Amino acid sequence: MTSLQRQKDVLEILQNFHGLNALKSLASELNYDVTNAKLPRREWQGVSPEDFAAEPTIVATAGDEAAFSVIYTQLNSENLRRGVERPVINALLEDHPYALLASKQASKQASKQAS
Repeated sequence: MTSLQRQKDVLEILQNFHGLNALKSLASELNYDVTNAKLPRREWQGVSPEDFAAEPTIVATAGDEAAFSVIYTQLNSENLRRGVERPVINALLEDHPYALLASKQASKQASKQAS
């Protein structure tokens, strides 16, 4: 594949970026090792397991000994509020200091059901 074709493919993924599958496609296109490793919802300082709609997931890794991680989180909130999101990010970065974190808020219907 040519460099120009790769750029076009990445641009297309980014222009139509919606959710976990797009994140995995982007990671694959960038030659990351795509994975699906769930991280346990646990008690971190300032974070409750109920803050997550689903377990955070390592969707891709790169580098020596997979030192760099792409982590996808879905929070149990209709809006990404800093008061909830920041402690989650800080906690994940403690365990994964070299990471790209992608967060998604819960859908309005899912967060109403959780209430």
